[in-house]
Amino acid sequence: MGKILQNQCQESQVIGQFLITLAKTLSSSLQKAMTANNQKIENILGDQQEVMAAVEKIETDVNEMKKGMHHDDKYTKLETDIKALQDRRSLDEMLWKFNTEVCNASIEVVQT
Repeated sequence: MGKILQNQCQESQVIGQFLITLAKTLSSSLQKAMTANNQKIENILGDQQEVMAAVEKIETDVNEMKKGMHHDDKYTKLETDIKALQDRRSLDEMLWKFNTEVCNASIEVVQT
């Protein structure tokens, strides 16, 4: 009977050590993933700022062209470029919000 109890205690210790090691590994993996996501978010924000600056410059150029010119191919191309950049900015914002929510959800899961 004492031998059985001793074996059960050893098994419990092994399982406990395994679970601790598993939790540390998962925590480390989650931390690496969160760091990678944070870097991606920073890159997206940087790209978004560049896109926003480009949109503003093009909008300024278009407004100047409107003052001095009538519709022509260059004006039409600028309008198309503005629309594409605005769409890109919207997509970047959507991705940033999604990544933020994923990171927050991951943090919440780890904390519980």
